[in-house]
Amino acid sequence: MSTDASAADQARDALLSAIATQVALAPNATTLLRLAEAYAWVIEPGQAHGTSERA
Repeated sequence: MSTDASAADQARDALLSAIATQVALAPNATTLLRLAEAYAWVIEPGQAHGTSERA
């Protein structure tokens, strides 16, 4: 179980870092939206996410 928690912590940290980097670089909000949505999935995987991004 600690491995899962560690992997989740690493995923959250990586996504937050990517969001912070993209704030300065993103030409539009789409990248930030997708990164924020990925972060939401990591934080609350059981909650519905990304309805506007589904094909």
